[in-house]
Amino acid sequence: MAQTLLFKGSFAAPKAIATAQDVQGNLYLANQQGQVLQYSPKGQKLATFSPDEMLSISSLQALPGLQLLLFDRANQQLLWVDRLLTQAGSYRLSTNNNTGFIDAVAAAEGNGIWLLDGSQQRLLKQQFPGGEVAVSIPLNLVSGANAKQMKFNYLREYKGKIYLYSPTAGFLVFDAMGNYELTHDLPGLHSLSLDEDRFYFLQRNQLGYLDLKTHEVVRISLVEATPEHLLVKGRDIWIFSKGEVYHYLMMPNAAAQQEK
Repeated sequence: MAQTLLFKGSFAAPKAIATAQDVQGNLYLANQQGQVLQYSPKGQKLATFSPDEMLSISSLQALPGLQLLLFDRANQQLLWVDRLLTQAGSYRLSTNNNTGFIDAVAAAEGNGIWLLDGSQQRLLKQQFPGGEVAVSIPLNLVSGANAKQMKFNYLREYKGKIYLYSPTAGFLVFDAMGNYELTHDLPGLHSLSLDEDRFYFLQRNQLGYLDLKTHEVVRISLVEATPEHLLVKGRDIWIFSKGEVYHYLMMPNAAAQQEK
């Protein structure tokens, strides 16, 4: 069914480096100063996390229990922040010489973290506390001769599957034990947002999604010429662009015409 976006409003916000959304619908953005700002779905600023030392946050992930996982790729550091945006813990990946240089991280079931070691082309699962590496999967067995040139910038565990994203190759899918299953050939995407069995993405001036059940890919043109980040929860879509956050509802074309 053809989809369209119904504009609902916008609000000003600092330029985002990374974004996330929790189960209550609150929006989080990391700025260039290493702060994390929390907004309500209507754009009300709720709280700010200001770290004791300068961070270069490359990704945010909302966790169960209203916690956030922050990843500072430049300094190879993980931080956990609670629902009040108070730091609840931290861990330097550089303390473990077995993990290489990590390009992306994701929370794993239980007390684990998935790590994407780009320097050695490996997918790792590290247990906490203690830091033991429980799983190590060489990615060159999957990605072939071009593995050394392949870059990965996104990693998530969802419903027993592990999803790695490479801008040059697309989505690589593994089961929870790290066994390779398939590749979705979708290069050139950015700002991935996972919601209700769909991977939403931005590509140039389009919003799109990959349906994980049917493997259908849908694209919708955006008014914003340079969309930077994307968050999705149900029918609600937030597009971050040039210091503004635009709120849309995704609806079938016929329903959208009736609401206008």
